[in-house]
Amino acid sequence: MYHTRMNMIPSHARSNIAFPLLALVGLGLLAPCGFGDDEGLEAVLRTFGPGVVVPREGAVSIPEIASFFDGELGTRTFTVVEGNDRGTDIDITVQEDGKAADIHVLRIGDLRTTTVLVRPDGLYRSIEVDHSTKSIATFKPDEPVCLVHAVPGEPVRASIQVSVSSVDDPDKTTHQGTLECVYEVLGAFTVNSPAGKFQTTCIRTSYRGSVGPAEIDDAQYVFFAPRLGPVAIRSFDHVKAMIVYDKTQKASLLLKQYRGQAAPDPGSGPGASK
Repeated sequence: MYHTRMNMIPSHARSNIAFPLLALVGLGLLAPCGFGDDEGLEAVLRTFGPGVVVPREGAVSIPEIASFFDGELGTRTFTVVEGNDRGTDIDITVQEDGKAADIHVLRIGDLRTTTVLVRPDGLYRSIEVDHSTKSIATFKPDEPVCLVHAVPGEPVRASIQVSVSSVDDPDKTTHQGTLECVYEVLGAFTVNSPAGKFQTTCIRTSYRGSVGPAEIDDAQYVFFAPRLGPVAIRSFDHVKAMIVYDKTQKASLLLKQYRGQAAPDPGSGPGASK
């Protein structure tokens, strides 16, 4: 399963001015690679609770996409363990597009739908639909979600052009702008979630820039387990638009339950400790 870049967590107070400029698959270990108010890895680990996410020895790079994510289709239930929506469960479903096996569709409850491209060198997000704001965000070049052979200490940087349109008129761009993206592998971690114990690779993705009137400053820490995808997520989203909108959202999620086409194998596969 993949991360969704921004505003994945439910918010009844969200304004339509907060476009679907997602922020979910990243992690921030070292400040030099982060932006703005990124919390830092140590603070992020504390949000999950004592002993829930802990550093470990072991491989951290993802050797190839096909085997690492071979069991990821299906539905996962995550529990919000820290944040305004603490105690809330969120269902996230990954499906094949139907048109091509290398295109997956990620559905976050009835809130959001994301199109993810599966390539030999990694996973990339191309389009996200925010059903609450009835808006569509398109990313060019496609935004990196999980990259093969990326290693700690070597961040990958990209300038992502974002175009926003309405679901009712998808061909008309209402807002556009640029987000500077920094993707980095932070290390190996053991995650003790309600669904089991998983050996994971932690990836941080941070974003900073503006789209239309909105200034974006986001960071996401995602803990990927072999054959399953994310099992723990920390997101930090800050959206500011002129003087009328200034909102920060933080949330930590843990995998609670898995229902899929292939049962996950906790603690095995690429990146698992021996």
